[in-house]
Amino acid sequence: MSRAQPDVLHTVRPTPVRSLTSTPSTVSEQVTSWPMLMIVILAFALPDDYLVHDWTATWVGFDLVLFALMAATVVFGMLRRQVMLLTAFATGMLLICDAWFDLMTAGPRDFQMSEFTAAMCDLPLAAILITGTLRLFRFTAIRMWLLEPKTPLWRLPLLP
Repeated sequence: MSRAQPDVLHTVRPTPVRSLTSTPSTVSEQVTSWPMLMIVILAFALPDDYLVHDWTATWVGFDLVLFALMAATVVFGMLRRQVMLLTAFATGMLLICDAWFDLMTAGPRDFQMSEFTAAMCDLPLAAILITGTLRLFRFTAIRMWLLEPKTPLWRLPLLP
């Protein structure tokens, strides 16, 4: 046997090492599968009608949180702070939730008003806040040289 040809019987093959990227995907698969299971269970288990206690406290509390986030967004925006991106995005998401719950809980006489406020107030403001947040976030990433100008925001790594 010549030196140019290695001995096939003595060739050591490295055992495959489990990569670190497989663990987070397994965790994320498990994290996303549990809510799906809960959605299916709740779809069959929840009653169609339910008497709600503390209805006023629920809605007033939700609206207070929404108002606090709106006020924080305005203050942080006036101070030109990056944390404004978090409060603006959260406000937009809560506005979508507000529109959803207004429509789902409206009685027959209130449904048209709920549709109107969702279509003319909640959802347009949510769209402005969320898209504005993403645009500002992308602009900040470009200014800090973390992203090329034409690159989509979803390509920005978590840690550069």
